[in-house]
Amino acid sequence: FQNDLTALRLSLGNKDRFNWGLNLVKVKDNIESVDVMVNGAIIDLDALTEKYNSDYYIDFNDDGYDNNDLLYEDINILGAEDVFDNYTPITDLEEFIVHEVSTIIVGYCYDDLSLDQNEDICETCGDEGCPIKQEVWNIEILYDDLDNVLNQINLFNNDLNWDENFLIDNWASSAPTDNLVFGTDIKFNTNKIKLNAGIAFSAFNNNIWTPAMTDYELDTINDDHQDCYINRSYSNLPITSDCTDDIENCNIGDYYWLDCLAYIFNGGDLSDDEEIQLDIIDSGIETFNPADLENLFHINSNINLPSIIDGESGTSFSDILNYPEIAYDFNVRFIYPKQNIHFGIKKVGKDFNSLGNSYLQSDTRETYLSDRIKLLNNRMFLLLSWKSIDNGLINKTSSSDKYDINISYHPKPTLPSFTINYGLYDKSSGDSIFVYDEYDQYGMGIGSPADSTNISIATDTENLNINMNYNFNLFKKNHNLNLSSYSSDTKDLLLEKLSETPNYIPPSSMSSNTNLSLRSFINQSLNTDFYFSNSSYVYSKKEFSSYQEQDIFSMRLGVNYNNNKLVDKISAWIDYSKGDGTSSYNQYGLKLLINMELFNNLFMDINLRHYNRKIIDDHNYKNSIIKANISYNF
Repeated sequence: FQNDLTALRLSLGNKDRFNWGLNLVKVKDNIESVDVMVNGAIIDLDALTEKYNSDYYIDFNDDGYDNNDLLYEDINILGAEDVFDNYTPITDLEEFIVHEVSTIIVGYCYDDLSLDQNEDICETCGDEGCPIKQEVWNIEILYDDLDNVLNQINLFNNDLNWDENFLIDNWASSAPTDNLVFGTDIKFNTNKIKLNAGIAFSAFNNNIWTPAMTDYELDTINDDHQDCYINRSYSNLPITSDCTDDIENCNIGDYYWLDCLAYIFNGGDLSDDEEIQLDIIDSGIETFNPADLENLFHINSNINLPSIIDGESGTSFSDILNYPEIAYDFNVRFIYPKQNIHFGIKKVGKDFNSLGNSYLQSDTRETYLSDRIKLLNNRMFLLLSWKSIDNGLINKTSSSDKYDINISYHPKPTLPSFTINYGLYDKSSGDSIFVYDEYDQYGMGIGSPADSTNISIATDTENLNINMNYNFNLFKKNHNLNLSSYSSDTKDLLLEKLSETPNYIPPSSMSSNTNLSLRSFINQSLNTDFYFSNSSYVYSKKEFSSYQEQDIFSMRLGVNYNNNKLVDKISAWIDYSKGDGTSSYNQYGLKLLINMELFNNLFMDINLRHYNRKIIDDHNYKNSIIKANISYNF
């Protein structure tokens, strides 16, 4: 379906200081955007040709129907009757795309199956059985030829009655949907405080084929009171009544509802019945006619009624924030000369759907807090942060906590600058699944589980990242040196508990990486660069089949030349890398890059790459790529 999207925003105030806004986004599938008939549609005539399918027959020789086989019409098989009186061929027509007869097996006849009360028809079939077959017709035509074909068939079969029935709604495949999201937001900014908050409600209907509810259906969906209120309760109604839906079923003394009022049935004229003066306990919510709001949102039985209507979730502000149809975002920033504190919390409920943003992740909540501190005359910065993420707000599927400490130091330009980051991440998710020896027709395991696969995860991860950057002058040349080191250690907190569980894969891992790069500027046109890297990675534990270990060493040397002439830039690199562990190999490569300006605003780039890899105990692999790109700037 084509999506029809309508959006509206009304705002009040100054967008830089104080602003309050109302938002509405409606996305509804346009049913008329789907054509009833598709050009080139192919029609299957099974409904018409079914009468030409043969009777079931026992194929004793498994070679197709012949005089030695028996039709079911000739057998007294537990009351079975002849499927069709005659096997009538249909006239071949040139319009048919497919016109074939196929043989299908519908069952087997065994030597211990008595089909006749007097003799064993299948006594020669043995344990493997004789197949019971049927000849089935399959005819397909283009829709454009449908009238012509059916008219010709009628010439030969005067008893054939047919009629075209095109569905205008409720067809198979995807159903049309309706989505309404409305919310409000506020922004407040001063020199010291910046506050942003927003809350939105989503109503989603995954099938609008069904007509809109009536006010009566809405009134009685959560209670039996036809009082024009949802979830209103009373203290003085009789406990039972057999005629709340039909006055004709009332007995004397029963109560019934009429025009939203309750009456006691006295057995005579309804006008003489006494109205019950109701004592209200909970006021509930007044009903409305959903059909009156159909242009705004289509309300029928295919939607989850909003939590505010179901009467079980509460109506306080804290209750509303927990509704599965609610999404909200609140964040505030406190700005001080030496500190910048940022706090926020955001949630997207399980049933919050926005067709205007198909990439929005639902059923999640995130809380975060950070503090950025300036030290040493703004030459050192300290960042402390914490973030907590929960996925699956009703049935928690995963949760994680992230703690980070970041220190960056930038002294005067002639000295190196440093950045150090330490992180601690906790994560838990999943559960165990069991494998059974046998399953029933609904896919449910029968008996005790034969095996289990644990998909639960509980890990602690420590990360340490150190980076140094230094610009210096040596031998009257400018140089840039960059050195970085990274290490990560993930511990499996469930290893001791689950190490004996079949098929368990410990998610523990260790990785490290060290990089060094040196770039030297010989003159304005020529510079060189040198790069060195060593990384290692270990996954799982040695005693498990999932264990992997890898160590990679790589080195690169390159030169770059610029002359601002025909060849604007030419660069060349040669590199070498070696891997040990799960994948052992040696590799060297060559790269060449040429940028040229052929004429004014006409450019040409040439890129050449060649790699040669030798895998230990295997063959050599070579890979060469050359690309040329010509462009013109207007």
